[in-house]
Amino acid sequence: NFGNAFKNLYKGILTYVPNAPILSVDSKAKSVATPVGTFRGGVVNVIPNHRAGQIVTDASLNNDPTGRWAVVNPLNYASTIHPDIHILGDSQGTGLPKSGHMANSQAKVCADAIIRSFNGEDPDPNPVTASACFSPITSKTASWLTASYRYDSASGTMKRVDASFAEAPKPTSDGMQQMFQWANNIFADSFG
Repeated sequence: NFGNAFKNLYKGILTYVPNAPILSVDSKAKSVATPVGTFRGGVVNVIPNHRAGQIVTDASLNNDPTGRWAVVNPLNYASTIHPDIHILGDSQGTGLPKSGHMANSQAKVCADAIIRSFNGEDPDPNPVTASACFSPITSKTASWLTASYRYDSASGTMKRVDASFAEAPKPTSDGMQQMFQWANNIFADSFG
């Protein structure tokens, strides 16, 4: 639905250019040069490649092949470099979606594993995390998608549970109300 909004609803109003390497940015001309052309606009939003926070780089914990993420054990989110440091959310390199909902879910797996370690126990061998994403599409409608992920011991990674994937058929006003309910719930769960 998010992609459809750019292709249909905002066609001719917004230009979305994903995955285009940026050659240069001219703030006075409000233009961005890429290998596929130069784009101009009244407002130009340049979004750099996503990567772990600077604290991860400063601590030399960004050890995935791209140097952008911290590789962690998905059973406890412990760094593979420093096992006493736990990294989750946008900085971890498990391949899971980068979202607040996912970070909240990872935090629960991590906390459970730490408590188990204090008691001399191993982490849960089958953790499950969940992702929910709400996107406002207009000022009155929103879309959503959800999925769950389960640890796969054969690969040592979290794999999406295909039957758990669901997506709104279209943006709706009910979706907007659900987005605010979800936000209130996730904020209360995360911050108390």
